[in-house]
Amino acid sequence: MSKSDGGAAFPTMEFERVGEYVHSDIVHPGMTLRDWFAGMCMQGMLASGPGSQMGLQVWSNNDKCATWAYEQADAMLKTREAK
Repeated sequence: MSKSDGGAAFPTMEFERVGEYVHSDIVHPGMTLRDWFAGMCMQGMLASGPGSQMGLQVWSNNDKCATWAYEQADAMLKTREAK
């Protein structure tokens, strides 16, 4: 089963003028929205410190921390798609 990644979060465009026309291409799609959401979740969790309720659950294990962040990102994408 494939999960939605939300598409590109920060695509980079390249523009080229050919006569009177401007042509554009996506040069680099950037990270996925899912990756960006997960990074923001992890940043918030790590900033809360190991003394927080959530921090106690995941700070001791990097894999748990990353798994939790992606679970939160998936929940955000699911909610976003439902609207």
